[in-house]
Amino acid sequence: MTTGSAGNVVQAGRVDNSSLTFVGGDARPQVRPVPAAQLDVARERYAEAPGAARARSLLRALHLVVLVGDPGGRRTTALRLLDELSLENGISLFDVLKHWDRPSVAALPLHSGCGYVLDLNAPDADRPGAEFAEDLRTHASRLVDHGSYLAVVARPEVWRECRALTGPYLVDLGRPAPQAVLEAHLRALRGRTASGAAGLGGAAGAQAAPPAGTLPPDLSPGEAAALAERIAGGAPVELPAGPRARVYLRVLDPDGRESDYTLRDGSVRRDEVRIGRPFPGETPDIAVDSDLVHRDHCRLVRDDGAWWLVPRGRNRPLLLRRGAAEPEPVDARVRVRDGDAVHVRVRPVREGRPRDWRLIFNDPHHTDTTRS
Repeated sequence: MTTGSAGNVVQAGRVDNSSLTFVGGDARPQVRPVPAAQLDVARERYAEAPGAARARSLLRALHLVVLVGDPGGRRTTALRLLDELSLENGISLFDVLKHWDRPSVAALPLHSGCGYVLDLNAPDADRPGAEFAEDLRTHASRLVDHGSYLAVVARPEVWRECRALTGPYLVDLGRPAPQAVLEAHLRALRGRTASGAAGLGGAAGAQAAPPAGTLPPDLSPGEAAALAERIAGGAPVELPAGPRARVYLRVLDPDGRESDYTLRDGSVRRDEVRIGRPFPGETPDIAVDSDLVHRDHCRLVRDDGAWWLVPRGRNRPLLLRRGAAEPEPVDARVRVRDGDAVHVRVRPVREGRPRDWRLIFNDPHHTDTTRS
């Protein structure tokens, strides 16, 4: 394989995948060049995310870094750090193509002079276990020998079982400030407009100014980038009035004790909540210690701008719709809305009545305006 400037390889698209095989001997294509448009974003529009400086140091020293965080900036940070290395030493940048039912280090590519991005974003197919974490530490030494680098990008819920074993390589990456994302995208868009106008021999277009004030802290990077596009295009823009209402579960145990579990606010952005019985080596997000409850009883999952209840265990969860008299069993994935309550039945029955944990879903804005 010929190596050179990552930008040249990716933009030209001349990569002979037929010569690249998995460590385990699989002959299917194992990598593809990082899309040029994504590299352009990482180079021209990047807003530094909290934790990126430490990630940069780890990647340079250990040739491996695991970026764990909520969606919004993880992949762009990985590309930015690898691209910096490519400009220094000529490594070529690739996405790892995953051919597995469960993550395996034996299925990772390993060639000289490469920078790899491994996206673990599917809660079921991409959930690695302890064996993957242990093998990954050995793989890091191989990367050093080959002069190659690997950035793993994962959601917190996907990397849960690997955290303790990958501490030296792990960075909990925050989301970049939406105001910084807005300004970085505006600079890039204005530069592109000015360059295009100069090429035509005319004056640069009007430089649209960002709206007065700062963006709400809970705005996603994707929303901030879209806002920059509208501003640069001359569309009228109004900032959201302030931070949006918090999305949370009000958790009531059978004895009436009450607590809140935040799903989304200005600093927390969860996309999956596991509800189940504690088990050695596995602790669900909301633990219900009862023999009626499976260790992976059910999950609340955010997908396509909505929250869904997904049954997992043998005993089904119940869902009490807002305004309904009785909860109903849930057999398949179903959307939950503001005021609905998930019921998890436990023993013992008292006075002829079942005892339930209740998780009341509070989502005043119905989530559907933010799809990040």
